Amino acid sequence: MAGIGFEFRKLFSKSDSTLGDLKAIAYSTLVSVGPWLITTISLNFLMIISREYIFIRDERVLFMSTVLYCFIFSQLLATPWQYVVTRYMSDCIYQKRSNELRKTYIGVIKIIIIMAFIMGSLFLRNSPLPYYYKKMAVILFTLLSASWIGMCFVNVLKNYRFVAFSYFAGNLLAMVLGFYLIKNPIDFPENFLATNLIFAYTMGILLTFLLLSYYLLSAFKEREGTEFGFLKYLKGYSSLFFMGLFYILGIWVHLFIVWTKGEHYIIAETFTASPFYEVALFYAFFITIPSMVYFVVFLETKFFPDYKTYYAHISYKGTLEDIDKSLATMMDVLKREMFYCMEMQFFISISLALLSKLIFENFGLDLYLLDLFRISLFSAFCAVFISMIITIFLYFDARIQALMVSFVFFITDLLFSLYFVKLGNEYTGVGFFLSSFITLLFANILLDKLFKNISYTTFYRQNFKSVIRSPFLDMLDRYLSRKAYLPVIVILLLSGFLNGCSRYDERGFNQITRHNWHTMSTYGLDGYDIQGYNSDGADRRGFTSLGWNLFTDSPYNYYGFDFFGTHSVTGTSFDEEGFDVFGYSSETDSVYNKDGFTREGIHKDTGMEFNKDGWNRYGVNKDTGEYYDHSGYNIYGYNIEGYDRENKDAQGFDREGWNRDGLFKYTGTTVDYRGFEKDGYNPATKSKYDERGFDFKGIHNKTGTKYDLLGFDTEGIHKDTKTEFDVNGWTWYGLNSETRDYYDVNGYNKEGYDKSGYDDRGLDSDGYNRSGWSRKGIFKGTGTRYDYYGFDVRGINKETGSRYDKYGWNSRGTSKKTGTKYDSLGFDRNGLHQTTGKNYSKDGWKNDATHIVTGTLYDPKGYDIYGYDKDGYDRRGYNSSGIDRNGFDREGRYVGE
Repeated sequence: MAGIGFEFRKLFSKSDSTLGDLKAIAYSTLVSVGPWLITTISLNFLMIISREYIFIRDERVLFMSTVLYCFIFSQLLATPWQYVVTRYMSDCIYQKRSNELRKTYIGVIKIIIIMAFIMGSLFLRNSPLPYYYKKMAVILFTLLSASWIGMCFVNVLKNYRFVAFSYFAGNLLAMVLGFYLIKNPIDFPENFLATNLIFAYTMGILLTFLLLSYYLLSAFKEREGTEFGFLKYLKGYSSLFFMGLFYILGIWVHLFIVWTKGEHYIIAETFTASPFYEVALFYAFFITIPSMVYFVVFLETKFFPDYKTYYAHISYKGTLEDIDKSLATMMDVLKREMFYCMEMQFFISISLALLSKLIFENFGLDLYLLDLFRISLFSAFCAVFISMIITIFLYFDARIQALMVSFVFFITDLLFSLYFVKLGNEYTGVGFFLSSFITLLFANILLDKLFKNISYTTFYRQNFKSVIRSPFLDMLDRYLSRKAYLPVIVILLLSGFLNGCSRYDERGFNQITRHNWHTMSTYGLDGYDIQGYNSDGADRRGFTSLGWNLFTDSPYNYYGFDFFGTHSVTGTSFDEEGFDVFGYSSETDSVYNKDGFTREGIHKDTGMEFNKDGWNRYGVNKDTGEYYDHSGYNIYGYNIEGYDRENKDAQGFDREGWNRDGLFKYTGTTVDYRGFEKDGYNPATKSKYDERGFDFKGIHNKTGTKYDLLGFDTEGIHKDTKTEFDVNGWTWYGLNSETRDYYDVNGYNKEGYDKSGYDDRGLDSDGYNRSGWSRKGIFKGTGTRYDYYGFDVRGINKETGSRYDKYGWNSRGTSKKTGTKYDSLGFDRNGLHQTTGKNYSKDGWKNDATHIVTGTLYDPKGYDIYGYDKDGYDRRGYNSSGIDRNGFDREGRYVGE
């Protein structure tokens, strides 16, 4: 059985009280997320007190970055080994070989410590951090890596009080020692505050590790077996190793991509940090603690008994009915509890996502963190349940399925994160969410498929016995057991020491120990160390290794440049005047700008702040003390209006806005705002006047003045009102001052016509009324005394001499027969039917009584518009007199044919 298992059933069964359950949950919390809680409590306490006593933010950031790297990379190192060692321990316990666990623990701890020490040393080898700080960071990394492995062996411990005591003791030591060292720090030459913090935290982790190791070694007293026998499991159970590796890479690879390609910062030229994303991830995973704890509890108290029952029926000749029944019970418990666990965690996550804005505002957290936190909540939700399903797979020895899930998790996280990081910072975290969500769905599918054939698979596997043989690993076990690795370690350590005694450079510094031959300290004769920093941690520019300038107490020097030479205002390597961090001008590639001044304002010819003409670098005149001399011109020869002595501005335009090429300054073309060229010609009108009749100088061609016939000048200003409106409230283009429309409050425009084009007398501009008649009786549409229908202004038809035409329509289009606009057939004067609006009725008849289909007086059935056929009979067989073809009337009486 793989995974972390504890006998919580005893704790839950001892008492049915709530206190007993809380006690069991507390223990499960301690064991399942103990190291995480230690890190959280210790670091938060240390950071809180450090804010009160450490005013250099760089020191706190360095400390946090170091711990974060140790935490993450220790997981990457230890997790693959955890799964292999757990399997080996489980097999030892099952095969009654518990006496080998002591040496197994010692052996795996040796490998982890050696690997962690080498990896940490290589990573920090070229770091500019002090030697002692790097060594403490390596030790912390090594202890954390060993602590992860130690958690595997807690399986067989029953003394939970001692486990709790170990965690509490290490936690307490880190906090107490950290508090003491912050108030009374050890005087390290560099980064002394961060070094004191890392020292305190390392001591706390060391105490916890030593206490747990002491108890483990006391519990496992037998010394049988070999220390490195578990290495052979790297062959037989290599899937466990890679499963752990891929899963832990899936957890962190998105952060590595943000560190390299997203928004990040370089800390002390050693660590890379993305503070907002890291904090969001921490809070998101911290919130999943309830589901982790509940999973461990239900796994041991509810699932495991049914699990044992199921395999007991298989192993001890249970009937098929017993096996199927126990499998159904186990499946029901697993699905129910997993669903409840997911439901509980989803409720917690969605609640915090909805309340997060209020929480962030209440605690003054950066709102940029809000979106990262929300998406990280659900990323962590999926990632944690992926781990749970992997654990379920391992309960049934479904290692291939577990490996597939972890590999899909890693590869999708890698690809999605690489894709979304290119889209910008607003997409940070999206790749991790999609990866974890898709992998969770994939894991559920594999889990369902596993349980469909679990009984068959289990019986089938009983036919085989797994024998792990690896000559190479056996040889490696024997080699390591003879302590043959110790000379290698001694050689490595001695090589590092001897390299430290190598030759000194021309300044007297040893490249390894970084001590100076002349002063016998880490500082040279000039007071600076091998990296160029003095005892205050500042280089010759005043910058610390973390990029803080001690002279200005900011990230920038007096000239606005940061540690890397980027200017705070321009965001480039040059300031506003073109000087770089070393004082070189981008214009001249020398220490002088184009006017001959240095960055400090000294002129190269006079050696003073003023040049030979009496101007300084800021353009202030020596005689006037202002930006203009006695003649009114500045250092570049322009007056206050921006024109030189030839009345040209800096772009070569005169006061009227024209340059020598005939371009107008304000339009960028060869014409000005009014459409005139430089010589006064207007291309639009092909004359010297514009559309309104004004020439280039603004003189009207009809009035000979600067006003047109309406009293407006070329700018649209009226001569009497001195505004854009005349005395009647109209602009030259007809806009009314009251309505801000082209019509006044009465609905008339400037010329006196309404929107329909008629004046207050009802006449249009041509003298016609709304009906189209002039005062002389002429119709506008025809230009004669008759309208389109032959009626004159009095309504008399020219053909009939009466008020109705030959069809019975009057001048207003009213039918004489019906007294309406439609005749007896429903057509108007224009032949349009009242129901269809077209020249035929809904039955297809036109106004001339012909049918639209047949084109005759009869429809396709042979009836006319009135409903009679060619013989005069309607559809019921009666004529207009009501007599049918046989001589009978409608009442059936015979009246003759």
